[in-house]
Amino acid sequence: MEAARPLLAKFEAFVLDEANARLSRAGVPLELTPRAFDVLCALARREGRLVPKDALLDEVWGHQHVSESVLKTTISQLRAALADDPKSPRYIETAPRRGYRFIAPLSPTAVEVRAPAEPAPAPLAAQAPPDPEMLLIARDQELAELARLLASAAQGRCRVAFVAGEPGIGKSSLLAAFLAAQPVDHAVGQCIEHYGPGEPYLPVLEALNALCRGARGGELQALLRQVAPTWLVQLPWYLTDADRQQLQREVAGATQQRMLRELGELLDRYAARTPLVLVLEDLHWADDATVQLIAYVARRRAPARLFLLGSFRPAELVASDHPLKGLRQELRLHDHCTELDLEAFSEADVAHYLAGCTGGHAFDEAFVRQVQHHTDGLPLFVANLVTALMADGVLRRDCDGRWEVTALPQLQVPQNIAGVIEKQMDRLPADLRHWLAAASVGGVEFQDVALAGVLGTDPARVREGLEELTRQRHWLRATGVVPLADGRTAAHFAFRHALYRHVFYQSLGEARRAELHRRHADVLEQLLGAGAPAVAGELAMHCEQGRAPAAAIRWLLVAAGRSLGRFAPSEALQSARHALSLLPQLPPGEQTLSLELDLRVLEGVSLAQLTVIAGPETAAAFERARELSDRLPLGPSHARALRGLWWVTFARGDLGGARTLATRLMDIAESSGDTSLRVAGRTGLGMTLAHAGEVVQARKLLEEALRLYEDAATRLAPDLFVHDPGVEGMCYLAVLCWWMGEQGQARRHIARALEAAQASRHPATIAISLHIGSVLHSMAREYPLVLEDSESISRLVDTHWLAGGPSAQGWIFGRALVGLGRAEEGLEHMRQAARRCEESGLRVGLVGFHQTYADACISLGRPEEALAAVDRGLALMEDRGERCVLSPLSRMKGQLLLERADPQAARWLDQAVDAARERGALNHEMDALIAWGRQPSLTPRQLRQAYESALARCGPEPTPAAAELRRALGSLD
Repeated sequence: MEAARPLLAKFEAFVLDEANARLSRAGVPLELTPRAFDVLCALARREGRLVPKDALLDEVWGHQHVSESVLKTTISQLRAALADDPKSPRYIETAPRRGYRFIAPLSPTAVEVRAPAEPAPAPLAAQAPPDPEMLLIARDQELAELARLLASAAQGRCRVAFVAGEPGIGKSSLLAAFLAAQPVDHAVGQCIEHYGPGEPYLPVLEALNALCRGARGGELQALLRQVAPTWLVQLPWYLTDADRQQLQREVAGATQQRMLRELGELLDRYAARTPLVLVLEDLHWADDATVQLIAYVARRRAPARLFLLGSFRPAELVASDHPLKGLRQELRLHDHCTELDLEAFSEADVAHYLAGCTGGHAFDEAFVRQVQHHTDGLPLFVANLVTALMADGVLRRDCDGRWEVTALPQLQVPQNIAGVIEKQMDRLPADLRHWLAAASVGGVEFQDVALAGVLGTDPARVREGLEELTRQRHWLRATGVVPLADGRTAAHFAFRHALYRHVFYQSLGEARRAELHRRHADVLEQLLGAGAPAVAGELAMHCEQGRAPAAAIRWLLVAAGRSLGRFAPSEALQSARHALSLLPQLPPGEQTLSLELDLRVLEGVSLAQLTVIAGPETAAAFERARELSDRLPLGPSHARALRGLWWVTFARGDLGGARTLATRLMDIAESSGDTSLRVAGRTGLGMTLAHAGEVVQARKLLEEALRLYEDAATRLAPDLFVHDPGVEGMCYLAVLCWWMGEQGQARRHIARALEAAQASRHPATIAISLHIGSVLHSMAREYPLVLEDSESISRLVDTHWLAGGPSAQGWIFGRALVGLGRAEEGLEHMRQAARRCEESGLRVGLVGFHQTYADACISLGRPEEALAAVDRGLALMEDRGERCVLSPLSRMKGQLLLERADPQAARWLDQAVDAARERGALNHEMDALIAWGRQPSLTPRQLRQAYESALARCGPEPTPAAAELRRALGSLD
């Protein structure tokens, strides 16, 4: 051993005085255990040289038998006191498996650095906090299991695991230790506690953002653009304004299922080079969309080098009936996940922990048992209790430097962990208590610039104080640095445990808490500026807790709109309804009515995406919106309410009500000048008139809508329309052109509609375009193509979790089966489809079902069944005013009666021809003329005159009806 006189030396702001057993920083003494102080002196005497572990153990502990773990714990205590990061050391460097080296340059001086004139408040000198690794006692088995699962994921088998346990059991410590030991890419997302609905995918977006800022960030951003644009658009700070607008157009109307598929592909490609560990902490606070994402990942069977690792508190899942509770049970049942339930410390574990904190001291079994019993072995409680016992002198050194315990058999300490934390809080300087209490209002994680704004304190002083707390390694940890919009840099910090934040938060009085919430909202909005909508849910929470309900409602409106933009209608509905629950807190008046109107429209649109459009809840939301709009000045919200209510009314088959609403919508749209509303108004009225049989006027409106749509390149706004109104218009134009004998034009319109729908990537819009295409194929007797369309629609419904496909598709599919020789199966399919529509309230087009069913029965030679279907169709037509099928139904009735030689046949056939001619439906007219011409009482002259009149109005493109009429005309010669 080297002999030397006592050290008296300086390194940076520290002075080491061995003779007086004193280490000070900036003139303030630091408390070290005797063993830790001796280890520091032993290393400092060999400045810059490696000191082997055995040499340190011999020099400091002599001939006592102690393990290397005791030395490791002592080094950790030293590093905590010096605020030295072992990954980037400034003072003590580790030589793996060999020893340690003191690397700071020493200056032989006794001059101490004076404190600055106005220092940031610093924590009181205290026993160095235990090394966080100490909380990993008895976790070897769990770490080994996580390593095994990661190895399996690295072989291409996607793994999902949950770490479960009560607060303070060591979930976060276990996850941090696992990640630190594994040389693989990883990202961590933190779920946060919300007082209202959470923002969709919040922890996943946090993890993606962290990866984008990492070493492979450029690669991930390129992958996001290539395969996951719906996720990239949620990270707008990586986009230029032009890119953002282009992406928003591209992903408009996408669904939640599309987001899930894109994320799966993104993670697969990113992890192709090296396995990826995605950690989602505190899932008991997860939003519904994140839970669905976990389900999607866990159920995927495709090879993937992904390890999804989550943590949660089981008791909170049960108490809140969280959706993860059911998913957890399902995944465990099917062996789709692994769950690690963390156990509390045993007496042996507590003894091991105490030895690690005291340099290897072995305590009396009675004391160990009492600590374990008092804390129930909860690791965080054990750690805080030991710190409190040291501070209170219950656990102390005697005059010979040996540890002893006083106050047995009773421990005079609080009975729960919150009480222990409160006692530790009381030992902090008043300024720091004030700062941390204010920070707790911001959540588990917060930033220094925002906190300084809340406190009205110099940001540099706040940062210095927070960094000092971080160096103490008890209350806070640093989580990174991010640039602000104004060019400044903000440092992020987090409470080391959610319980710490909870106790500080609960220490605030109600009035002070509300005031701080309001300040947080004001500061966040000011700091983020145009980026504030990205944290709309957080701002809404602060406003609500700050007793500012009007502001909370406005931010919930923003959050609901963003949720629809993220294709999460469930979260949008939660936000809208939570805001509606706050409305009674506002004074009555126009402003309150206007807020409710906006919320009811969002509620209705969300419900329309989650259930059938004609459902009672959707109808109630839009009906309330209409009532409100009638009491307010005209504006865009009025038009949105009318559009939603029009869809409900139209879908229910109330054409008179739909016509009134569409006409009003058109008037408002014209005065607003909003192109989207002008397109929607014309499309709505055009569709309504088409079903009413007013073919010419309907076509005129739809062509006007198409011109507006194409000129403005209008696309779907996900919080405004059920389908893209421009595509709806093209679809209905195709049907009208077919009825009017322009079948080539009809096919061109439907091709353009499908192209526009595919470009929008909006599944419901794609489904409606496929359905109308299928209707045209059915009228052309192209039944194999109908089956192909039906299969495509079914895939869309299943893949994108649509509430249901187009209402008429079931009987169009059944008609195709009949046409392909599967008669009974086809007829039954048609009947079931009509029953489902009737039961769900989707009654528009049901008259068309009876027409299609009668047509199928006629083709099968079932005249009685066909006639019954025609009569039901005619009765329904008269009841609902859906007269677009008057000519086909009249034709089929006259045709069936003619076969019976019934004298009423002529009246029905005449009506079929006249109705089609009056409406300009040339194709219907030619079909009716072919049936009308079979009457034996008609002369060749009458027939020739009627046939030539119709054929003269035909366009140059050939149609099946025109060809058959020409053959009939030729037979007269």
